[in-house]
Amino acid sequence: CVCVSVCSRMSVEDSDGASAIASFPNIGVSPDFLSRILRDPRLATPVVDLPFVSATGAFADLKSVVAPLGLEAARKLDTASLRALSQEYRVLSHLDGPNEYGRYSGEIPVERDEWIALLQKPPHTTSQVCVVIVRVDTAASGLSYVNYVKSQEDRDGGEGNTSEFGEPTLFLSHAWRYDFKNLVGAVEGHFEGTATKEERASAFIWNDIFVENQNDTGGKPPGYFFHAFKDAVGAIGHTLLVFEPWSDPVPLTRSWCVWEMYSTVVTQAKLDIAHAPAEKADFEKALETDFMSISKAVGAVDAERAEAFSASDKRRIDTTIVSELGGFSVVNEMITKRMRAWLSATGIAALDKLRVVEGDAVADASSLMSNLTVLLEHVAVGSVSVAQIEKLKRIALKAVTAKLEAAKLADPDETSVLVRKLYMERASRLSNLSVTVSSTPDRLDEALELASEAFALADTEIRYQVSTVGHVQSGTFHQQIMCLNNKASVFFKMERWPEAEHCYCKCLSYSIKLWGDNAPDTELHRHNLATFLFKRPSTTVCTANHALTRCNTANPAACDVCNAQIDVGVEVYQCANDQCDYDCCQLCYDTADERRLAESVSLFRVVVANRVRASGEGHADTITSMEAFSHVLERQAETLRVDRLVNAQLQHDVWANDELALLDEAASLMTKSVLGYRKTFGPTFDRAIDAACRTVRMLVMMGKHVEAREFAAKYVLDGGGVSVAIESVQQRACYFAELDGPEFDEMTAAILFERVLRVCHAENGIKDPRAVISLANLLACLDAQPQESASTYFQRIREEFQTDPSIEAVHAARASIVEAAASAPCIEPS
Repeated sequence: CVCVSVCSRMSVEDSDGASAIASFPNIGVSPDFLSRILRDPRLATPVVDLPFVSATGAFADLKSVVAPLGLEAARKLDTASLRALSQEYRVLSHLDGPNEYGRYSGEIPVERDEWIALLQKPPHTTSQVCVVIVRVDTAASGLSYVNYVKSQEDRDGGEGNTSEFGEPTLFLSHAWRYDFKNLVGAVEGHFEGTATKEERASAFIWNDIFVENQNDTGGKPPGYFFHAFKDAVGAIGHTLLVFEPWSDPVPLTRSWCVWEMYSTVVTQAKLDIAHAPAEKADFEKALETDFMSISKAVGAVDAERAEAFSASDKRRIDTTIVSELGGFSVVNEMITKRMRAWLSATGIAALDKLRVVEGDAVADASSLMSNLTVLLEHVAVGSVSVAQIEKLKRIALKAVTAKLEAAKLADPDETSVLVRKLYMERASRLSNLSVTVSSTPDRLDEALELASEAFALADTEIRYQVSTVGHVQSGTFHQQIMCLNNKASVFFKMERWPEAEHCYCKCLSYSIKLWGDNAPDTELHRHNLATFLFKRPSTTVCTANHALTRCNTANPAACDVCNAQIDVGVEVYQCANDQCDYDCCQLCYDTADERRLAESVSLFRVVVANRVRASGEGHADTITSMEAFSHVLERQAETLRVDRLVNAQLQHDVWANDELALLDEAASLMTKSVLGYRKTFGPTFDRAIDAACRTVRMLVMMGKHVEAREFAAKYVLDGGGVSVAIESVQQRACYFAELDGPEFDEMTAAILFERVLRVCHAENGIKDPRAVISLANLLACLDAQPQESASTYFQRIREEFQTDPSIEAVHAARASIVEAAASAPCIEPS
C-alpha cells in the first residue's frame, strides 16, 4: 500500500492533474525480478550489519548512507540510541503505526535485550527491503530502483536483462507491513493458479517500492495520487490485492489500500486477490468449513476508520471521499460489492476444483455449496443470477441423491441410520430448492411440487420413526416443520391464502407442542404467521380458496367464521362453488381484514417480548421482528383513523389519541430497528436506511417535524445504502421532496439525489440514465428553493456538470419533471 511506510509517503495536494499524469512511472517489474530481490544476500544478514540511509538524523545527516555499526558497537549504545537505531532499520515495521512508533519513542516499554535481539534479525518486511536495499542502492543516484538497475546495466555497456522490465500489466496492492517473502510468494501463487508460462513471462508488475523514487517521496506533483494514480490503475486494468491475513486483512485497515481498491472499482479494472503461501491452504480449507467468516472479513471495509502513515494523507483521502465521491459509505459499498463478487467467483471456482459439476463424479462439498448459496442469495445480490443459485442448489440435491442411492444399494431394507439421515437431507435440499424456484412467478407450480415432495419425505420419515422406535427425533420434527414453512411460502406466492394460512398455523402449533410457547423456533413461526396475516391482501374467500358471493340465505345456517346463527332471508356471503358449503355473516366479512390485523398485532407483541427477553434488542431476529411489528402498528393506526373519518364523514382531522399512541409505539420500535441494523450490519445496510426513512415518515405524521429532521440528518443523510439500492434512494428523495410543512423543504431531497448522481456518475458516467434523472431531480429541487444556500448549491452542481455533452438531456428531463410536478409525485413513496 503506497503510504504504509515513510519511504513511500507522497504529496496529496490539489491539482488539475496534468503534471501528475505526466510523472506517473509507466513501468513494471517481472515476477523473476521480485524473486531475484528475494535472493539478495542482505535479506539473510542481521540488520545491524547492514548500511542504511538515515531517516531520523540520529546517526548521520538525513538521507546520507550510514555504515553498519555491528553488534558489538550496538551493545554499547544506551537505550535511547538503541531505540533510534531500531527505528532506522524499522525492526518493528510488521506492527501498525501506533504500536511500532510507540515503542521507538519509549511510550510503550521494550527491554534493552529485546532491542538487541531485534537488531540481530535479518530484514523481512517490505519496509525493511526499502531501508536496506532500495534506498541504500539508489542514494547516490537519486533514482527509482528500476531506473538505478537500468542505469547500472547501461554503464556496464550491456543490454542487461530486458525481460525484467516492461509496461505494467498488473498493479500490486499490498501493505508494507507484509513479510516480503510472503508478498513474493503470493504473487507467484497468483501466476501459478491463473496464468500460463507465456502469460507469466509477459507480466510486469507495478510495485511502488521499486518503480517509485523512494529518495524523493515529497517531490510528486500536487494531486498525484488523486488523479494520475487512479487513472493509471484503470489504464493498467488489472489489480492484484494481497490479502493477509484472510481472517483480518491488513489492506482493509489502510487508507491508501482502500484508495487503491476504490481506484480499481471505479475504473472498472479487473480485481484478483492473492494469499501468502502459508495462508493459502488455510483459506482454501475455510472456503469449505468457515465460508461465512471469509464473507464477513471481505465485507469489513471502513474507509472512515482506515489509517495512514501520514496524518495529512489520511485527512486528504477522507476529504476527497466526502466531498467528491459521495461519502464513506458510498466507497465502502462499492468496494464491498466487488469484494463479495470476487468471493462468489472464488467459491464457485472451489466447487469446480472439487469436481462438483453436473455430469462429473459428485464430491462431498455440501457445506461449501450451502454456504456459497447463502452468500449468493443474501450478500452478493446483482453479481450472480437466480439461475446460478438454482444450479448450485440442484448440484447439492444431486450430491445427496447420489449418496442416498449408494446407501440404499448397501442397505436394501433402508433401515440404517445413514439411509434415514440421507432421506431427511434430501427433503431439506428439495425444500430449499423450492424457495429459489418460487422466485420466478411462472414456475410456482414446479416450486409447489418440490415443496410437497420435501414435506412428504419428512412426513414419511416421521411415520417410520414412530413405527420402529415409538418416538420421533426432535431434529426430524424440526426439518418437517421447515419443509411445511417453505410450502406455505409457495402457497402465499400462488395467492392460495387458505392453504398458506393453514400451513403457517400448523407450523406454529407443532412448534408450541414440541418446544414450548417461548422457544426460538416457536417465535420464528409465530413471526411468520403474523407477517402473513399482515401482508395477506384484502380479500375474503372460503377455506377452499373459492370466491364468495352475496345473497340471502334460503335456509338457517351458521357462520363458518364466528359460528353465529344466520336466519333465513338474512344477507350472507356464500361460496360460489355449489359443492362447497361455506357461509360467512356480514359482520365477519366486513371485519375480516381488521381481525387479521388485530391478530397480527397480538402475535407480534408476543414475538417481540419473547425475543427481547431471550436474546436482547440487538439480536438480528429481534431487530427483524421489531421492524415488522412497527409496520403492523402503523397500518393499524392508519386503519383506525380512516374508519373514524369515514364514520364521521370527515375529509381531514388530527390524529386521535389512541391512533397517536399506536404511531408513537411504531416509531419507537422502528427507531430501535434502525439502531440495531446499524450496529449489527453497519450504516450502509440498506434496511437500516429504509427503516430510518420509515421512522421519519411516522414522526412527520405525528407532527414532530423538528425530531424528524434531526433523525433524518443523523440516520438517513449520513451516507448509507445508495450504491446498492439506487431506486430505493430515489424513492426516498422523492418522498422528502413531497413532505409538507415548514420544517421540510426540498433540500433534504436534493442531498439524496446528489448521492445517487455521484454514485451513478462514478460507476458509469453521466450517460447512465439514473445519473441523468437524478441530476434533473436535483436541479428541480434546488430551483424551487428561495434560500441563498440553495442558489449557491444549484450553481455549484451546474458548473460541475455543465461541460458534459449530455447536459441537454438533463435539462430536458428536468423540464419534464418540473412540468409534471404539479399534477403527480415523481415516485410514490414506499
